[in-house]
Amino acid sequence: MKKYLQELCHDVLGLADSGDAARMDILVEGCEIEIPTATATSLGFIANELITNAVKHGKGRIIVSLDTDPETGYALSVSNRGVALPEDFDPAACKGLGMKIIQSLVRKIGGEFGFGRGTDNQGARFVVLFS
Repeated sequence: MKKYLQELCHDVLGLADSGDAARMDILVEGCEIEIPTATATSLGFIANELITNAVKHGKGRIIVSLDTDPETGYALSVSNRGVALPEDFDPAACKGLGMKIIQSLVRKIGGEFGFGRGTDNQGARFVVLFS
């Protein structure tokens, strides 16, 4: 899954507006994990949407992390530096299709979706916990 995420990040940057891509750097970190195809497919769509949003709305380095989580099994997170999420941010209230798709796919894999501010209280960080 980590190699897939690296390729996905490369592809998303390649498709991004040249102005967006020029100011972005994406780091994929974490461990190599083999995930069942159905879960991996959903995670691929989730990661694509989160990475695309980070490229559109963030700046500087985007960090995509896939690692083990002691409570749920695994955690996929995407964080960026940029404008922080508003205090009243509610993904369920977003009018865009992207957050609705993410939430639906997270439910499909029996996961949990969380969000908050990124590193140093800047930007945004979205996390999907799953087993």
